[in-house]
Amino acid sequence: MIWLLGGYMWLYVHRPFEIYPSLGALQIERGYMFLMLTAWLVYPNKGFSFSRMHLAIGMFLVALLGSWASSPFANKPGCWETVDNTLKVLVFYAVMVTTVRDEKGLRLLVLLFLAVTGVYMSHSFYEFMCGRYQHRMGVNRMMGVDVTYADPNAFASTLLYTLPLLVPFWNEIPRRVPRWLIIAYAGLAAYCIVRTGSRAGMLGLVLWTLMYIVGAAKNKF
Repeated sequence: MIWLLGGYMWLYVHRPFEIYPSLGALQIERGYMFLMLTAWLVYPNKGFSFSRMHLAIGMFLVALLGSWASSPFANKPGCWETVDNTLKVLVFYAVMVTTVRDEKGLRLLVLLFLAVTGVYMSHSFYEFMCGRYQHRMGVNRMMGVDVTYADPNAFASTLLYTLPLLVPFWNEIPRRVPRWLIIAYAGLAAYCIVRTGSRAGMLGLVLWTLMYIVGAAKNKF
């Protein structure tokens, strides 16, 4: 089941049906979600543990749907897309919290997410080196290879959010993920964030680096 979750993460992050428009008519993401939910229904090891996080997310969903339903701009472009993307993430969240039941499963899921983002990042980097970029404010800004999250600021945020997930694999004993691979991922992510020209992304990168250095120093002494 976790591998099915990993497959959906690849579709959601890399979005090949946006890179190759001929795949768009096949509704791959919708079909895969249906397949994953069918597998989830028959999955024998489902479980649910109450958490305050579930309550907070439920309240957020109620607020989002209420705001959308009562808004005079509900039919404007972008409104339904925001709600639709949020609902997709929440369905994924529900499947994840009921099937990932232990540390081993969570570790595999995080590794799959990093692998998916690494492929997406590498593809975007390749396209940037081939001349695909956004020229804005006198700077050639790297962008995502897809359409939905192609904006340089969104692309920088996507990469920045993954960096804290590298820390557990850097510190784990015994080490099962080579450190050179972690360094390569972090280095490429930092380079891509800088080349997006996103000020928020670069500020976040600096703050995260400082927080990691301070945290590592405290653990050492």
